[in-house]
Amino acid sequence: PLLEWLSLFPALDFLVQFSLYKLNNGTNWCFGQLLNCTENITLLRSEYGQLKLFMNATLYNLTLMSSEKTQLSMLLKNTMQEKTHLQVRNKELNMLLKSTMENYSLVEEEKRQLNLHLNKSLQIITTETAENKQNQKHTLHCSRCLPGWVEHASRCFFLSSVAEKWEVARQLCISMGGDLAIVLNAEDQAFLTNMTFQYVQAHPQEDFHSAWIGLQDMVKEGTHLWVNGNTIKWDVIYWKESEPNNAVPDWDTDLSGQDCVAIVPPRGTGGKDWLNSWDDIICGGKRHYLCETMKLNKSL
Repeated sequence: PLLEWLSLFPALDFLVQFSLYKLNNGTNWCFGQLLNCTENITLLRSEYGQLKLFMNATLYNLTLMSSEKTQLSMLLKNTMQEKTHLQVRNKELNMLLKSTMENYSLVEEEKRQLNLHLNKSLQIITTETAENKQNQKHTLHCSRCLPGWVEHASRCFFLSSVAEKWEVARQLCISMGGDLAIVLNAEDQAFLTNMTFQYVQAHPQEDFHSAWIGLQDMVKEGTHLWVNGNTIKWDVIYWKESEPNNAVPDWDTDLSGQDCVAIVPPRGTGGKDWLNSWDDIICGGKRHYLCETMKLNKSL
């Protein structure tokens, strides 16, 4: 048996050698695989680090984009609000333009009407001046007015030679059967203005400032009423430049303002002062006065 076992030893040695060979090869392969795995892990770590950096950069960019988006949204919102505001403003400006054009047309028409009125009034001045020169003569046999009164448009007018306060002047006119004079049209205005002008020319030595007429705004400031209760007509307005101004003189202790109206004589003939001669004056100041009456003297 021992011999038989020994006879098998070479074969056993071969098997051992072969097994060691296979084991060595397996070990080398495993070691190789281990090296490959190590290299792969190193590469993966490197790629992971790069991916992490890329991800952080991407997140940062996303944050910036989100912030920019928010800013753009706010800008868009503000732009839309500004657009809406501009649209509203544009609409308002269009309405204002339309209104301005309409007002311009009205002003142009009013200007045309006033020019016609002025031309007509200026034509009247010449006629009224000639008529008044005749009316101012002593005793006209054809006159239907009392002595000292002048006829015009079926009415009689009187210019005082003395100055009185507005209320006193009115009472004096009433006591003579009339009232302070009322301007109904351009003819009346030219006639009364010419009466004051002719008086100043005939009495250069007198201090003639103006003559009261029957117009005042004592009841309500700015609302001028004639003594018959009527308001001023739009086409019968003859204020001097910058009048009425309701100025209060230093000596006017009651601070009542300028509530009564008088005609200021023009400096010469042919100017615009012939028509634009009204001046608001304090009612307590003394002025000459113009009376009128409808009661004609039928016995003449």
